[in-house]
Amino acid sequence: MPLAEVLRAVMPTAEQPLAAVPIAEVPVEDWVGELADLGPVYPWLGSEIWMFAACLAFCVWFMIWKFVTEHRKYDSTAREMGDGDRLADALAIHEPEDITQRKRPRGDASPGGGDLG
Repeated sequence: MPLAEVLRAVMPTAEQPLAAVPIAEVPVEDWVGELADLGPVYPWLGSEIWMFAACLAFCVWFMIWKFVTEHRKYDSTAREMGDGDRLADALAIHEPEDITQRKRPRGDASPGGGDLG
């Protein structure tokens, strides 16, 4: 049986909905055929632009939703931490050592290690 006949046998129609199509029972004798002669091989031919637009709209909506919910979460966390002074105190406790203000031993005044004074 040529591929075109197999596809016609398994494609759903108004008389035979998709659930009634016995796909596993179709004998395939010949998988060689011209794809141009087959016609559409999936049911939503021509709706690719609409599907792309729907996916794009969903992605834009999701990003906006994500930014809004994260902004709300971070604002509530900042409110729970209190005013700016409490936040500055909490950050100062965990502030890393400032290596630019550290005193260097004599003889290590320059990046090259030479003694400048």
